Formats: sequence, structure tokens, C-alpha cells
Amino acid sequence: MRIRALLLWIEVFVLGGPTTAAVFYGFPMLLTFGISAAVNAPLMFLAGLLQLASCFYALVEYWRLAAMTIWGQKYAFGARFWAAVVGSTLGAISFVPSMSSLAVAYFVVPPLLGAIHFSALQVLRFRNSAPEGLPS
Repeated sequence: MRIRALLLWIEVFVLGGPTTAAVFYGFPMLLTFGISAAVNAPLMFLAGLLQLASCFYALVEYWRLAAMTIWGQKYAFGARFWAAVVGSTLGAISFVPSMSSLAVAYFVVPPLLGAIHFSALQVLRFRNSAPEGLPS
């Protein structure tokens, strides 16, 4: 394994690891609490389920973007990417106001910085390459 790839994997785990652990721990717990509250407030349950699903999807796309960047494959900044951006924005709007500033600095900012960094690496690496199927 190249040293650059190893350092990028370390960056992925440092920036996305705590958030991934929190989501994988919190998703079943919040889903269980949401289901128990669904009888009393079904619209709040649906909104909470949408928030959880969108945050989970944004995190999955973060890992996909990072892995494709490290493996040297081109990441398509299409509908999946923009759905993840909308999902993470929805999560930030809904969860950040209830979080402490330390939790925001630990769980929200690092994956955001990682996503920006890996997006920039993708754009810089594949900026001059021709689209698939077209000659260079």
C-alpha cells in the first residue's frame, strides 16, 4: 500500500470515525424511541425518521467518496452526491441546535472538512480528464 493512500485512510478514519460510531450507535436507539413515540405524534416520527435516514445516507456517501478518491476512481458528483449534501444539511439544521458546541466540533465539523477535502481531491485529480466514452 502506498504511503499516501495509508495517510488518506488514516484521515478518513480520524475525520469520519467518531461520527460513524455515533450514528451506528444512535440510529437504532433513536429509531426505537421514535417508534415508541409514533403512536402519539406520527408526523414527528416521520420527520425524525427522515432526519435519521438522511444523516445515515450522507455518512455512507462520505465513505464512498473517500474510498473512491483513495482508490483512484472517479466519483460522479451526480444525484447521489447532492442527495447526501441535502441530507447532511437537513441533519445539521435539525440536530445541531440541540447539540453542545463541543459535540458539533467533534461530530459535525470533521466529516464536513473531510468531504470538502476529498471532493477537492476528486476535482483536482480528474479536472483535465475527458468524460467516459469520449477521446481525450
